[in-house]
Amino acid sequence: MRSVKRGFTLIEVIVALAICSGALLMLASVSNESLRRSVHARQQAMLNEACRNRLAEYACGADPDREGEFSDLPGWRWQVQIEAVPMDDISGLERVTLSAWASDGSGPERRMAVLRYRPEERP
Repeated sequence: MRSVKRGFTLIEVIVALAICSGALLMLASVSNESLRRSVHARQQAMLNEACRNRLAEYACGADPDREGEFSDLPGWRWQVQIEAVPMDDISGLERVTLSAWASDGSGPERRMAVLRYRPEERP
């Protein structure tokens, strides 16, 4: 009687390796996309925080500059625009809008606004 050896054929091994390598490539792609999105979200959070800080500094009068570059975000510029908000019973109300953008044009423009009351100077 002849004994039959059990094992995998070369074709079965090649197919199994192809399936495993395809799965590994897909996992690497998903991991790379996840990392890219995470970095983008972190950059957006840092930009939002820098805009909020800059807008607060300007609105409270700590730094009167109307344009410049973020010191903690190289390559990002900002500009402040002020417009009067007319209301019948309140004078001195202004809308302060801060715009931020990447100097090289690679990032989206971000705008934030706050209303500020600046009482009129009295003699």
